[in-house]
Amino acid sequence: FATVFCGILELRSGLLRCASAGHSAPVLVPAGGDPHYFEFERGLPLGLSAAATYSQASTRLADGDGLIGYTDGVTE
Repeated sequence: FATVFCGILELRSGLLRCASAGHSAPVLVPAGGDPHYFEFERGLPLGLSAAATYSQASTRLADGDGLIGYTDGVTE
């Protein structure tokens, strides 16, 4: 099995659409606030079930916001 985070960021609007196959949540770093996990429903890791489904989540990043993605090896 493998965990996957997949996201599409529209640079003009700041819209981030994403889905997760069991991967750790990315960290949102607001320009004027404290970093926090972008929590949303995470599906099963890839390869565990042919019937797995994945939900899409979205958020809008403002100018100066950051997003940190990382390997799940960091948390294990």
